[in-house]
Amino acid sequence: KWDAGEKANLNDRKVELLEFFGFVWAQNWKGEFGWEIRFSELQEFRKRHGHCNVPTKSRENRALGRWVSSQRSMYRSYKNGLDRKSLNRQEMERRIARLQKLGFCFS
Repeated sequence: KWDAGEKANLNDRKVELLEFFGFVWAQNWKGEFGWEIRFSELQEFRKRHGHCNVPTKSRENRALGRWVSSQRSMYRSYKNGLDRKSLNRQEMERRIARLQKLGFCFS
């Protein structure tokens, strides 16, 4: 139906089956889950390239390039004392420490 431009109905059983087989709903890419996925991608990038300097417009992984840019922005906000509504200070510090341990450059 999607190919024809029509909406398909998902009943509870179809949703359960999709989730059973590991389907990840788009909205789950936000928050902690999405951060962990991108962090894993950054680890893989570092293994392949020997650094964490992912170009913002990376041909290899554009989403990772944008994520890296947003981590730098988050760090600047943290250093300037600006509060991020979506994260508490402790979580920001945990993420920063993990990125620093990986060799991530915030500037």
